[in-house]
Amino acid sequence: MSTALQIAIAKLRQAGNRISETQVYYFDDYDPETCDATANCNRLGIPFTDDIIIEFPIKRTFNPLSAAEIATLSNRLGASNPNDYTSLLAEFGACHLPGSSDIALYSPDSAIAATRDEWGFKNPLTTPVLAISHYNHECDGDSIGFRRAGKAFAPELYVFKHELRYKGDDPKEWTERIAESLSEFIVSYVDSLL
Repeated sequence: MSTALQIAIAKLRQAGNRISETQVYYFDDYDPETCDATANCNRLGIPFTDDIIIEFPIKRTFNPLSAAEIATLSNRLGASNPNDYTSLLAEFGACHLPGSSDIALYSPDSAIAATRDEWGFKNPLTTPVLAISHYNHECDGDSIGFRRAGKAFAPELYVFKHELRYKGDDPKEWTERIAESLSEFIVSYVDSLL
């Protein structure tokens, strides 16, 4: 395990009581047809609300994924994923980061669904990108994730700018590198909130 990954894990654990302000429809168990957040609120141990934005300590989303669940992602994509991403999923699962940028590591199924539905790449085996979280830091509708490099997704983390996506399928036209790795991004992001 790299030093950067160890630091990122420690930072997330230390930030466990910090609050995430997240749009409720980013959760897998939110029912958009009925606008029902009951399951979300119950799972997070917070009072029921019909507000679109809910607040909760991020440690309530810590739920490690098994190696088999994580391997599902690589198998369905036909490419390996950055070690930082898979290690963080094994440590925390589909967890949320503190703050109001709606950053959450997607579960394997959600990552594939977001990449297909939100970024328009229907065949997971040929998708040039993998969206791993919404990223509403600068603009609602953006995501963060990785770009494919052959049979692997490279470790560098990019913002996927949804307003530029109309330029075509080449991610170079609508992505911007924001960190050398997911671990570097998490450390920088959590530090910026202190």
